[in-house]
Amino acid sequence: MRVRNLILAVAIAAATAATPALAAGQHHRAGFNAYGAVPGVTESLSAERAAALRECNAATSSMKETTWGNTIANTYRVCMERRGQPE
Repeated sequence: MRVRNLILAVAIAAATAATPALAAGQHHRAGFNAYGAVPGVTESLSAERAAALRECNAATSSMKETTWGNTIANTYRVCMERRGQPE
C-alpha cells in the first residue's frame, strides 16, 4: 500500500512539474515582436491635423464625462469631420 501511494505521489509531482514546462513552449508572442514596426504618430502628423486636434479638444474640454457622456464623443467626431480629418 505504501509503495502504491509513493508511486502515485511521484506521478502527481511529475505531472505538476511538467505541465508549465510544456505550456511555455506553446506561447506565442506575435504582438510583442511587432514593437517598433509602425512609425511614430508625430512623424505623420500634418499641420492641418494638429490644428484640428487642438481645436476639437478645446471644444470638448469644458464638458465633463459624468454630465455629458456620449455628447463629448459625438461633438469631437463632428468637429473632426468638419475639418476633413478622421477621428
